[in-house]
Amino acid sequence: MRRLLLTAVGLLIVGFGVALGHTPSAPVNLRVRLLNYKTGRPLKGRYVELVLSGPDGKFPNRPELMRAETDEAAQESMVLFRVAN
Repeated sequence: MRRLLLTAVGLLIVGFGVALGHTPSAPVNLRVRLLNYKTGRPLKGRYVELVLSGPDGKFPNRPELMRAETDEAAQESMVLFRVAN
C-alpha cells in the first residue's frame, strides 16, 4: 500500500512537469519526505521507489526505476532523487 502511494505521488510530480510542456535543461532534484499519516512524524529507515514515465506520459517497456532509503539518524526522513534529462 505504501509503495503504491509513493509511486502515485512520484508520478503526479513528474506528470505535472511533463504537462507544463517544457523539459528542464538541468537535472531536477525531487525531494520525497515520508510521514506517518496518523501522527505526522517522519518515518525513518524506509525504502522509496520512484518510477518515471516517458515524455508522452506512457511507460516504456523498461521504465527507469529509482530506489533510495530514508536515513535512520536524520530528523527529516527525506530522500533526494536526482533526475537527469
